[in-house]
Amino acid sequence: MVLRLDPRFPLVWRSPSDLQFGVDRARVVLTDVTAAQERVIAVLFRGISRSGLEMIAADAELADLDGTLDALRPVLAETGENPARTVAVEGSGVTAQLVRARLGEAGIRCSDATEDEAKLRPDLAVVLAQFVLDPEQHGRWLRRDVPHLPVLFSDQLVHIGPLIEPGSGPCLYCLERHRTDADPAWPAIASQLWGRSAGTETSLVAGEVAAIVVRAVLQRLDGIEAPDELSLDALTGERVIRRWFRHPGCGCAGLEEPAGAVTSARPENDSASAQPRAPIPIGPRRGAAAAARA
Repeated sequence: MVLRLDPRFPLVWRSPSDLQFGVDRARVVLTDVTAAQERVIAVLFRGISRSGLEMIAADAELADLDGTLDALRPVLAETGENPARTVAVEGSGVTAQLVRARLGEAGIRCSDATEDEAKLRPDLAVVLAQFVLDPEQHGRWLRRDVPHLPVLFSDQLVHIGPLIEPGSGPCLYCLERHRTDADPAWPAIASQLWGRSAGTETSLVAGEVAAIVVRAVLQRLDGIEAPDELSLDALTGERVIRRWFRHPGCGCAGLEEPAGAVTSARPENDSASAQPRAPIPIGPRRGAAAAARA
């Protein structure tokens, strides 16, 4: 394991004896910094093993190395500990290319669902499509217990998520059942969209979607859950968040989640099927968006 100071957070001196890491928000402030601490901090910028750091600290007569490391913990990065992580990116458009490139820049290995190596279990999959997903795209990852993030380009919106966690939360079949409950004609509509191209995958929108997707992937790889669907208006940039729940008629629920867990998540005025919450706008207000279109 190599200990290294995170280069994203600059070191600046607040005074001749006090230093700070980070500018917009101070991540760490050390007061009355000693010469021994300065020497340890200097080698941490280059990166050093724990045993090597202990030798430096002993030579510099730093009595409390553990205390100094605890104080620096918010700006320390440990490398060489975890194996490289792999994300399968399924899709052929410009957005898929951008997602692969940005993930590669972040040190994530990308594979393709058609490669033999994809038979190995990736840490996560991103599935990009237009209008509707091929059921096999979803089933492939569900059967292998791989978390997968759907990205669907439609005629006006781009739907990102929710991140499907096999065995926990809703699956994509749940979402289809909810949509059919809301509009019984949805299966007929969806069947007519098969193979069509959406005009929303422009270079501008693709760049924005790729940034959202990559951020969501990196957060999930770091253990941060992302259960919501984000819908991006391709024209205005407005974003709407929606929370989905398991559909009681979908087999993925099994016996793991009692019916009360579904009904308790319903809006108070919903007495029929388990419906998702009302969307929560987080971009410009709908009135402003409508005015922008006019």
